[in-house]
Amino acid sequence: MRASRRSVLVVLALVSAAIVGRTLLEGDVSGLVAAVENDYVFLLALVVAYLVRPFLALPVSLFSLIILLRFGWLGFPIAIVGTVFTSMPPYLLAKRYDGDSALLGRFRQLGADAFDATGDLRGMIAIRLTPTPADVVSYGAGLSNVPTGSFALGTAIGITPWVLMYMVIVQSARAATGTAPVDLRLLAVFGVLAVVLVARPLARTVRGRWNEHSNN
Repeated sequence: MRASRRSVLVVLALVSAAIVGRTLLEGDVSGLVAAVENDYVFLLALVVAYLVRPFLALPVSLFSLIILLRFGWLGFPIAIVGTVFTSMPPYLLAKRYDGDSALLGRFRQLGADAFDATGDLRGMIAIRLTPTPADVVSYGAGLSNVPTGSFALGTAIGITPWVLMYMVIVQSARAATGTAPVDLRLLAVFGVLAVVLVARPLARTVRGRWNEHSNN
């Protein structure tokens, strides 16, 4: 593709994302959902916004809420696929990082050790279950050299309970005049699930290293 065409696409993407971002920041989510009547145009705009979202630091959860408000349960798989899609740019950027920063190098080693202990897929599912910011997880997985397949599948599985919770919020908001609050008990359950997933392999790894250290 010629440089001029790429520049035009980048400008259009940034303008689209800026409009979406401003609407979200102003809190007019319902207005954004109703602004585009054609579903295909709406999805195209979301794809563009999803693509540039990581570079504008917009939260993934708002995009999921928009999709669920627009499509209801039909938007459930769309929200999951969209989350995986928008998580790819930071993951790929971090995966290709080859700098010599001591801090990032240490973080990369710690991450790689953690995923070696838990398994790439299990570790991804667990960390996505926690309320850790999505882009932080994506950058961390990329630096830790988590395989792309494990990253994508782990993200899809791990964020599924979150999307279900967003669906509950949307349904409650439609049934009442206000917005349904986030149930802290659900967050606690997600945290417990994350711990249960990785507790045994982490404990086994720590015990093995302790025994190795004791023998030496």
